[in-house]
Amino acid sequence: MLDPANIPPVSRDELLARFVISSNHIRGSNNTVKPDAFIPHPRLELSLTRHLAATEDELWKEGERVATIRSKTLYGRADVLAEAFEAEDLTVEAKPILENPNHADAINWPADKAQQKMKATEIASKSHFVPSPS
Repeated sequence: MLDPANIPPVSRDELLARFVISSNHIRGSNNTVKPDAFIPHPRLELSLTRHLAATEDELWKEGERVATIRSKTLYGRADVLAEAFEAEDLTVEAKPILENPNHADAINWPADKAQQKMKATEIASKSHFVPSPS
């Protein structure tokens, strides 16, 4: 994981993970991610984890932590480049937290749910689902 004392800004070619903790966010027929996985709720920020300087094991441990906090099951993660958010006029900012120095938020979402869905649909189409190893 990143050194909490030295957090670089998110670059557009950086790989990000959105943890999938709802089975409704995956299409079982082809293991693709549905747009709802990328809709910010209940806030207008979408929580992500940066791959930068993280091992696979560290990424999965963070996903398990997130799932446990929310009393959910970790189904996997949707990996997507930061540029997919930028293409939708969103910004990805480093927002380290104590438990996860690699935490980031996708911000500048519109308040309108229909507009959020349009942006999320484009982002989801550029993502890749990685099933949980456990």
